[in-house]
Amino acid sequence: PGEEAASVELRLRLDALVASFVASFKRAPAFALRVPGRINLIGEHIDYCGYTVLPMALSRDILLVGGANEETEVVRIANENAEFPAAVLHMPSSSSSSS
Repeated sequence: PGEEAASVELRLRLDALVASFVASFKRAPAFALRVPGRINLIGEHIDYCGYTVLPMALSRDILLVGGANEETEVVRIANENAEFPAAVLHMPSSSSSSS
């Protein structure tokens, strides 16, 4: 029952995110990603030093949907949380940089 309820909740969250994407960008997203949360029970950043880690999954996650646009040097970002306003990033392509 718990796993099924979590699956239904994930589907509802994803459907809401897709609807938000369509409202913001006037088209369906090309992909969807889910990044599960994790915590390291031994400590922070010890894996960078070559030590072992003991990660554990969390019930928190990040959902992301996206797709390409016609503007090759522009990335448009929108967040479901109003605390983080939409942004436009200008990313010059390697062909437009001078040698």
